[in-house]
Amino acid sequence: VVNFMLKLRNNKWTVETDISEYKSFNNYMLQNIQMEKELWDRQQYLNAGEGVSKINRYFNATPVKRMSSRFFVEAKIDVNLDYTATKIATLMKVSRASICKITNECIEEGWVEEYDLKGVRYVQATQYHVDVHIKYLETLTEMRNKYVTDFCAAYKLINAV
Repeated sequence: VVNFMLKLRNNKWTVETDISEYKSFNNYMLQNIQMEKELWDRQQYLNAGEGVSKINRYFNATPVKRMSSRFFVEAKIDVNLDYTATKIATLMKVSRASICKITNECIEEGWVEEYDLKGVRYVQATQYHVDVHIKYLETLTEMRNKYVTDFCAAYKLINAV
């Protein structure tokens, strides 16, 4: 396990790690970038025939869309959570209008559903949206396992020298 810490020293952010060689950390960063690029490629083509690519492209288009997806899925999975567009906007520190726009677009696509409880409009992911998120997590886990294993092996080799 490699531990990383971000520290502010002399008004400059530095990454401190148990890796003593700067070159090793650069290699780790390059591997991480490669992993993210490969993950991106896989997401774009993951079950394209079922329309998953469209939902992936939509939610990966902006950070706000990406995070709103997490709130929608969280609301579907956790029965104790009830999210309104206003609550999501407040928690994300973005405008209510932007979350309402995203919510309405997603409802039209069948990725988000709304329900009314005592006159309050709540939103959550559809089961399809949850299933897509599960496929995303499976792919992400596979990619992380692949690259973390490669990095740990390289780290051991560097330290053995």
